[in-house]
Amino acid sequence: MPIVIKLNGKETELPEGATIGQLLDSRKIRREMVTVQVNGAIIDRSHFDTTALKDGDEVEFLYYMGGGTKTQAGGGARYAVIGREDTEGGYMAAVPALPGCVPQGQTRREAGRNVRKALAAYIEAKRINGKPYRHVPGQAL
Repeated sequence: MPIVIKLNGKETELPEGATIGQLLDSRKIRREMVTVQVNGAIIDRSHFDTTALKDGDEVEFLYYMGGGTKTQAGGGARYAVIGREDTEGGYMAAVPALPGCVPQGQTRREAGRNVRKALAAYIEAKRINGKPYRHVPGQAL
């Protein structure tokens, strides 16, 4: 009997007993490129093949996308970027250090490319509004 999970907000039907590893493999997702969260808990990669999904589970695929931009001082900074499938299609890439900075794209790659532009626009908008962005150690990777 099949089970129904919510995968990044969309209902998805799977065979009973399906594991996280099988779900990733069926979607051709490289395990080293994704963090998997089930019902709010991050699952260790070493448990992907042994963690069976259950009816009603809420599963999120989170992708590290990288990103960065030049600061006003001319230095460089690297920011953590968390990517995920958007429930309406495409991908979103949240930048936790910069609230409201959420670049998007039709593919993960396109969303990743949009990160640099979004970071530069965010920092420039802060400067124009008289609130220059100041890098705080610990906000960037």
